[in-house]
Amino acid sequence: MIKNISDYVYRNLLNNERFLFLFTILAVELYLFPLYFFGQGTQVQIFDNLDIVFPVLKTLTSSGLIFAPSDTIVPNMMGGLPRLVYGTEFNVYVWLFYYFPPFTAFAINETIIHLGAFFSMFVLLNRYFVPTHNRYRRLIIHSVSLMFALLPFYTGAGLSVPSIPLALYAFLNIRSGSWRWYDWTIIVLIPFYSSLILVYFFFLLLMGSLLVIDLIRERKFNSSFLLALIVMSLVFLMVEYRLFYDTFVEHLFVSHRKEFSALQNNTLFETYRAAHQIFLNGTTDMDTLASVSIIPFMLLVILATFLKKRLSWQFSLLFIAVFFTLLFFPLTIQVVTGNKFAMPILMILSIALFIFKKQYRLFYGAILVQLLCAYWYGLWFYEGTGALAHFIPILREFNFARIALLQPVIWFIIVALGMVIIARKFNFAPLLIIGIVLMQAYTTLNIREFSAPNSPFTYKAYFAEDLFTKIKHSIKSDPSTYRVGCIGFEPSIAVFNGLYTIDGYVTSYPLEYKHRFYKIIKKTLSTDDGNRKIFLGWGSKCYLFDGGESSLNFRSHATVKKLSLDMKAYSAIGGKYLISAHKIEESQLKNLIFMQEFRDKNTFWTMYLYRVDLTKE
Repeated sequence: MIKNISDYVYRNLLNNERFLFLFTILAVELYLFPLYFFGQGTQVQIFDNLDIVFPVLKTLTSSGLIFAPSDTIVPNMMGGLPRLVYGTEFNVYVWLFYYFPPFTAFAINETIIHLGAFFSMFVLLNRYFVPTHNRYRRLIIHSVSLMFALLPFYTGAGLSVPSIPLALYAFLNIRSGSWRWYDWTIIVLIPFYSSLILVYFFFLLLMGSLLVIDLIRERKFNSSFLLALIVMSLVFLMVEYRLFYDTFVEHLFVSHRKEFSALQNNTLFETYRAAHQIFLNGTTDMDTLASVSIIPFMLLVILATFLKKRLSWQFSLLFIAVFFTLLFFPLTIQVVTGNKFAMPILMILSIALFIFKKQYRLFYGAILVQLLCAYWYGLWFYEGTGALAHFIPILREFNFARIALLQPVIWFIIVALGMVIIARKFNFAPLLIIGIVLMQAYTTLNIREFSAPNSPFTYKAYFAEDLFTKIKHSIKSDPSTYRVGCIGFEPSIAVFNGLYTIDGYVTSYPLEYKHRFYKIIKKTLSTDDGNRKIFLGWGSKCYLFDGGESSLNFRSHATVKKLSLDMKAYSAIGGKYLISAHKIEESQLKNLIFMQEFRDKNTFWTMYLYRVDLTKE
C-alpha cells in the first residue's frame, strides 16, 4: 500500500518536469520575496556588502571617472584614492549601479545571482554526475539545483560562485570534445560578471590540474581544453586589466597589503581547527552550514556504499526514520562531525574507498577535493605561511584562503552523487531526497539573508539618507570642500551619502596613507591590543576607534568617555568635522566644538556633529 502510494506520487509529481521546474523557480522567488515586498525596509547583510560594496560602486558610478586612468584620484574616500582601487569598469554589477538606484541594482543583482545559480547547477547536473538511466534523475537535478540556488551568496562577487557549475559544464564539454559554440560563449562571458581573484583563479587552477592529470593518464595532450583555459584567463586579464598592469607591469603605489601579517599567526592546532570549521560551515561570506544536513547525508551515503544490494522497503523506511530522527537531535551529529579526529578519519577512509571501490570513485574523489580545499584554507592562516611570506610576498598579499569559496559547488556535487547512490540502494529514495531539501532550505532560511523588517537594521535605516541630508545642510558647504571622520559607525554610510571622508574600507590603498592615519589613532590603539594588531597587521578597515569603545557594532545610548585621537594629525590629513554615533563627553572635547545632534524617525542612528578647532584646548 505504502509503496503503491509512493509510486503514484512519483509518477504524477516528482517525475513531472514541468511541475518540478515551476515549483523550484517559485521556491527561489519566494526566497527573494522579502527583497521585493519590503524594498528598502528589508534587512540586508552589512558585512562585506553595505560596508564596502555599496559605497565603492556608488562613488565610482557617480564620479564620472568610470573609464578614467588608474592614477586618477577619486576624492570621496580616505582623502582621495586612485581610480585603480575601485576595480574594473567591465563588470555587470558596476553598470547596474550606474543605470539603477543602489537598492534596485542590488535587488536585480540578487535575482540574477539566485536564478543564475539554479540554472547553472541544473545545466551541469543535467549533463554530468546524474546518469540518464537513473529513475529519480529529474527529482535529483531539481532538488540539488534548488538547494544550491538558496545559498546566501556573496552579492559583491556577482556570479562568481553561482556560475562555477556552468563554467565546469562548458569546460567538461570541451574536454570531452563534444563542445558547441555556446560552451565557448559561456567561457568568454562569465568574466564580465565574476571575480578572478575571489574565485576563478582557483577554478582555473583546478581545471589546469585536471588537464595535467589527463595528460599523465592518457598520454595525450588535449589542445582544446588548454585553449579554453587560455581563453578564459585572457578574458579575465582583459576585464581586470587595471589590477594586472599594477601587479605585473608597474606599481601605481605600495599597497597597505604589503604589511598583512595579523591573519597569518595561527598555531598548527589552530590551523587544523580553522580547516575543520570551514569544512563544517563554510566562510563568513559564503555560509554552507554543511554540518546540519549535508555532512550527515554524506555519511549516510558512505554507509550505503557498503551495501551489496538494494534494501527492502521496510529496512529503507527504518533507515530513513532513524536518519531524520538523528538530524532533529543535532548534538548526536556533532559528536561525530565535531570530533577533532573527524577530518583525518574521513580523509583516510575516503582515500581507501577511492582506491578499492572503483564504482564510487567520483563520489569519494569529490570528498577528497573538499577536504583538500579545507586544509588549504587553514594553512593560509598558519604562522609558518606567514614566515614564508617574508620571502614570497604574494603569500601575504593575495588571500589564498579564498579557495573556500569553491566549497558550495563541491558540496552539492557530492550531494547529487550521493542521491544517485541512495536511489540505487534505498526504496523510497524520493522521501529521503525531499527531506534533505527541506532540511537544507530551513537551515539556509534561518541565516536570514533577507528578512522582514523585524529589527531596526534595515537597508533604509542603516544608510539613513534623510538624516545625513540634514547633516550636510547643517554644515552649509559643498561636501567636496571638507572631510569628515566617523566614530561608532561605518564610514561607508557617510561616503554613500555623499560626504568626503578621511576613513574608509577598501581592499587596497597606499601604505603611506595607512602610516599617516595611524598617527591619529596611535594613542587610542595603545590601550586596545586587539584592534592595534588588526590595524597594523591588516588595516583594510582604516577606521577611527574611540578610546575603549572599540566595537563598531551599534550600541544605543553609548557615550565616548575617553577620546584619544590626535586631532593635529587628524587635521593634517584633511579632517575638518567629526561625526559620532555616540555622544562625546564634554571633558573630552579638546580641539572639538559640538555643533548639533541629529535624529530621524526612519533610522536608529543618533548622530553628533563636531567641528575641529585646533585653537581650542
